[in-house]
Amino acid sequence: MPGVQKAGKAMIPIKDIFDLITQLRDKIEDRKIVSELLQIQAHIDFLHSECLQAKERALNYRTQLSELNEEKIELKREIRDLKDAHRKQIADINMMHRMEMAGADDAREMAMEDLKQEHFKEIEELKSHN
Repeated sequence: MPGVQKAGKAMIPIKDIFDLITQLRDKIEDRKIVSELLQIQAHIDFLHSECLQAKERALNYRTQLSELNEEKIELKREIRDLKDAHRKQIADINMMHRMEMAGADDAREMAMEDLKQEHFKEIEELKSHN
């Protein structure tokens, strides 16, 4: 059949069907058949309207999907950045802790050195008194 297309698209454009029915209606003199053809045209018109609405909804869905995909990419980027910042914060905290621990070790060493100096002074004083 000429003009027949694959499924997913109208097999014959709806306008062509509508036009053929109009031509047939104009040629027929039987009122009952003309009435039935008018009903068929009304159904075709309804289906055409439904088809247009479905195409518009599909376009809206594709637009929404595209927007959601962009938002998903942005959220993944934000998550990655937050994870990186968190890792850096943990590394900074670990470094500060190490520095504090090293500072505590240094303070202990200095206290021990002060104690040694005091003991040496006491020993020197005791030696000088003897």
